[in-house]
Amino acid sequence: MPFQFTADATFKWPVTIIKPVPDQPGQTTSHEFIGVFKQQMQHAHDALNDSLNEIDPRSPTALEEAAAINREWYRQILVDWEDILDGEGQPLPFSAANLDLLLTDPVVGLCISKAYNASQKQDAQKKN
Repeated sequence: MPFQFTADATFKWPVTIIKPVPDQPGQTTSHEFIGVFKQQMQHAHDALNDSLNEIDPRSPTALEEAAAINREWYRQILVDWEDILDGEGQPLPFSAANLDLLLTDPVVGLCISKAYNASQKQDAQKKN
């Protein structure tokens, strides 16, 4: 199959969220949704790493600065989703506000990043 390059390509990839089970110490449950990711060019990855490397780890605001940079990265890479429900069991539409709401849970951001990174690895692509 020929390779067709598009600078604004998107793709779907599963995102698994693993959360503790209330009232069951040490137990977790996993939930999955499909993320629609925007392929990022190398310069975007480089800019992210540069921004993170510029943070002074001794600064009292270092963690907040890193979290803000990571949230912006998630906003750039995740452009839609499937299979996320609200508290009433209804589909939660994708929007910037709803993404920000999900990102208030730090586990969600980490899982989005993990899924995107997995999609970029050659081993993961060979399995599909």
